[in-house]
Amino acid sequence: MTIEQDDLLTTEAVSEELQVTVQTVRRWIRDGVLPGRRIGLHQWRVKRSDLRRFVDVGPEAVRVNQ
Repeated sequence: MTIEQDDLLTTEAVSEELQVTVQTVRRWIRDGVLPGRRIGLHQWRVKRSDLRRFVDVGPEAVRVNQ
């Protein structure tokens, strides 16, 4: 397992950390509020550093330009 893989969180882990639903996390990713990486057809991962910035600074700090 590489360091990058260790640094990626599932949408379930993000939802538990932020105490929101998985659907909310997926919506944030879809809407560009939280950066995510697609793994396969239906799986997403969020970098731990992006999640930390999202929590510490707010969504505008990590918003993805669409």
